[in-house]
Amino acid sequence: MGRLLRKPRWIFSILFVVFLAGAAVLLCAPVARIDQSTCDQIRPGMTLDEAEAIIGAIPGWYDRIWGIQTNSPGYKGYKPYWVGSQGEIILELDQQNCIAEANFYPGQVIDRSVPNLVWERLTRNAFGTGRTDLVVEASKGFLLGLIMSYSLVMVALLWRLQGLIVWAYGLCLVGAILSLAALIVAAGVAFGGIGHGPYFLLGASSSGLITFVLGGVLSGKRKQTEPAIAAGRPSE
Repeated sequence: MGRLLRKPRWIFSILFVVFLAGAAVLLCAPVARIDQSTCDQIRPGMTLDEAEAIIGAIPGWYDRIWGIQTNSPGYKGYKPYWVGSQGEIILELDQQNCIAEANFYPGQVIDRSVPNLVWERLTRNAFGTGRTDLVVEASKGFLLGLIMSYSLVMVALLWRLQGLIVWAYGLCLVGAILSLAALIVAAGVAFGGIGHGPYFLLGASSSGLITFVLGGVLSGKRKQTEPAIAAGRPSE
């Protein structure tokens, strides 16, 4: 078992370290830059798209804040605004929907959700769509699919150690084919915009496909035979 998993173990370790480093960078970098210096870069005459590019996100609440206290106007109407941990930026638009004025109001956070903050940072606010609820649903499926597929792959590896290479490889192959089929169906339904269920299946099938493919590589690999030692006969 040790010889079978020695090389993949190094690969998984390197990938795990890279994953942790990338996650740390994402967690430390806010999705939207909502502060006075960012607001100063927004000039009258700019379009809303240009302002979004400077701030880094579409209008909305960021840093997963539930409540914040600022001196901003209570009623914003249809004005674009961004709320973050340091305060909020509110834009005034002219008749051509160009920016007439940009104001930043420093604030004090009253409450926030740390788990949702983690999801926002890791998914970059669902890649700019703001639908972190769909990302959370996909992550739940990913975790469940990983647990189920990992258990089956471990069974396949045990069969592999007992010499049942065909059975072990076949289990991983069937699992990979079924996961791929489910992934294609889930992706088609998800892009059609039908509920949260397809995103759960999308996460589960993607993790299953990855795990079964890796399991197939491991279970289908032949054991390395020890070099044969020729037995010499004592000379007479």
